[in-house]
Amino acid sequence: MDNSDETFLKKIISNISDSWGGDLMEYDYDEDEVKKLLTDSFKKGGNEGLIKELENHNFFIVFQGDDLPSNYSLVSEYNKCVLVWKNQEIEDYTFFVMEYPDEFKIYLHKTSSSIRLYGESISESITKLESKKDIEKAFREIVTDYMIDIFWYELDYALEDGGGHNFMREESEGEFSKDFDMGAFFNFDGVEIPQHIKDEAYKKILKNAEENNEED
Repeated sequence: MDNSDETFLKKIISNISDSWGGDLMEYDYDEDEVKKLLTDSFKKGGNEGLIKELENHNFFIVFQGDDLPSNYSLVSEYNKCVLVWKNQEIEDYTFFVMEYPDEFKIYLHKTSSSIRLYGESISESITKLESKKDIEKAFREIVTDYMIDIFWYELDYALEDGGGHNFMREESEGEFSKDFDMGAFFNFDGVEIPQHIKDEAYKKILKNAEENNEED
């Protein structure tokens, strides 16, 4: 195995902290066991074996105590978690970058309380780029664009069948804000939605409520 392979392994291992303080929600490994598992996989199969092990274990997504947003990849330098509140329920969208020798991939790990209880969380690659220039900027832009699409999708779904009334009711009870940054009814925490999009979305809610008042 050449030095470039060893460099890749060392980079992955170096991202693993000895003092995360959180729980490995989906795995029965501590940090030292993760390091050993990855090192052994590399010794047996080189980079291919290492990458396969990472993918088999969803890149060891971890939960960081009570601080929100709260999900991170144990083996990635760049992480971003967005929490989406939908009518008292919460979904976790965790994005992270895996830097391979010749490219980097941005992955999404989506989970929720129901998935944790009844299903299996899966990480999937949402984009692959060969250039490593300005990774942090590209990562931030891709995450924001992705979550803006989710924002519009979830808003349209919530407005079906006169949902604008629900937004107005929850706003009066303090469970929704027109800035989409508080309350447990509809809230995106961990990503900055541009103000013009927030304004447009709130107008859409008001129009929906008004149209359904007329129908009543």
